Amino acid sequence: MFAKLSSLYSEEVLFITMEFRRKIYGELLDWKNISKGRSALMLQGARRVGKSTIVERFAKDQYKSYILIDFVETDDEMRRIFTEYRTDLNMLFNRLQLKTGIKLYERESVIIFDEVQAFPLAREMIKILVKDGRYDYIETGSLISVRSKVVGIRVPSEEHKIDMYPMDFEEWLWANGDDVTANMLRSFMDRSEPLGDDTHRSMLRRYTEYMIIGGMPQVVSAYLERHDLTEAEYIKRDILDLYRDDIHKMPGASMKRALSLFNSIPAILSSPHKVLSPTKVKKGSRRRDYDGAVEWLCDAMIFNRCRCSSDPSVAIGLSEDIGRVKYYLLDTGLLISLAFQNSKEGLAETYGLLLDGKLSMNKGMFFENMVAQELVCRGYDLWFTEFEKKGSKRKYEVDFILPGRYGIIPMEVKSGKSTPHSSLDRLMERYEERIEKSFVIHSKDIRMDGDVTYVPIYMMPFITWN
Repeated sequence: MFAKLSSLYSEEVLFITMEFRRKIYGELLDWKNISKGRSALMLQGARRVGKSTIVERFAKDQYKSYILIDFVETDDEMRRIFTEYRTDLNMLFNRLQLKTGIKLYERESVIIFDEVQAFPLAREMIKILVKDGRYDYIETGSLISVRSKVVGIRVPSEEHKIDMYPMDFEEWLWANGDDVTANMLRSFMDRSEPLGDDTHRSMLRRYTEYMIIGGMPQVVSAYLERHDLTEAEYIKRDILDLYRDDIHKMPGASMKRALSLFNSIPAILSSPHKVLSPTKVKKGSRRRDYDGAVEWLCDAMIFNRCRCSSDPSVAIGLSEDIGRVKYYLLDTGLLISLAFQNSKEGLAETYGLLLDGKLSMNKGMFFENMVAQELVCRGYDLWFTEFEKKGSKRKYEVDFILPGRYGIIPMEVKSGKSTPHSSLDRLMERYEERIEKSFVIHSKDIRMDGDVTYVPIYMMPFITWN
């Protein structure tokens, strides 16, 4: 179905307005066709992932008319319309049309509540608006799951929620005008066929470019206009500052703790054991002191939570070890900007060395964050596992565990040498009857070795699990 949507995004749109083709468009279309006005759509995601752009594109394509109200930017008069006429929908719709100069058509128009968390009354009205049934409603929200944004309001049960994330690698290729490579990689992945040295090096460089820039649409747009890494870096750092500004609005001691966690995520991910320990952030800290800060960062969709399973199986949630958790940043491009603290001007040279594979550093945390990002974009909850090493205080740890149809799919991430992988080997011995497939995600070409498939990082998004 989504393939048919590609015609909606012509080359002219892509390179002039930089409105990117996004997979989530198909989910919006599914909602419209299935719901038929019986629910409002809530599109939630972190700031700057492209929510407003995609819903307005969708409204232009799929409706006769639409009204978009940005509750962050709108004036007091618009807010008064909702306050004064919340129980008189006829007058509410008349005033909205008069205010905007846009005519609404019954069952052919949509009203968009953009950044609805800034005006909770509008969100609370969704129940009566959906019941009225004249128009469709789409809400977008950042920080929408943060508890402080819903205090004192009745959250409507008529919302159909969809999460939105940064652009994945396939969407990045589309943004570059490339509609061929993703299907080619998918075909090679299905056959477990190597690409060959030259093609592999080219693809690894392209994926590294995507990893550096990241998937935030505003950054991608700036980069594609001039292919200027410095200009893209300015926007990435603006987004990081925007997140810091949001964190500064948190009440009490949680604000400083959340800010410390946010700024420390590169150090946490670069450590040998990435399980969150508050002592890595501040000596003498206790985990419960950081519970509120961590929950806020996850609710804001800035952090992706990776839970630990002590006994992984197809029912993986039954064996959660709540004391062991890892966290990844929502976008690897932003993580790279957090990690490199040198001047913006010097970053172009640094990133050039990274693109050419000549920068001496541990890229493991970037690869691992990238795999977490791709899995979340595909709708997977993140899980890992760890278990005791006999005769040692250290533990075996396997980076990611996916529940399959009848067992588990373990996945190790290696940025350098892809062997040895003792943790994965021990897991496969321990749970031999539960293993469906096993993968090592690495920087080399695809190959098979026994029961393990070695997959280059750029082909990981095209693995079919079942």
